[in-house]
Amino acid sequence: MTKVAEQLLEQALALAPADRAAIADELMTTLEPSTDPEYVRDWTREIQNRIDEHESGKVTAAPWEEARTRIFGKTDSND
Repeated sequence: MTKVAEQLLEQALALAPADRAAIADELMTTLEPSTDPEYVRDWTREIQNRIDEHESGKVTAAPWEEARTRIFGKTDSND
């Protein structure tokens, strides 16, 4: 990371959570793999399907500790 990027990061981390989230969202949009309307439509549909399944009870979310263990294996409780 360049010195300028490090300075920007340090300043951004000092912001309120809502401001950090807004900046992160704006930055993420510049890294999107595609702005093709079909791609966006398909992902929007997939996201909505997942939300609907969760809200209907068809699927349930796992607590973070359980999900982290599934993803990374046994972890230190201080992580």
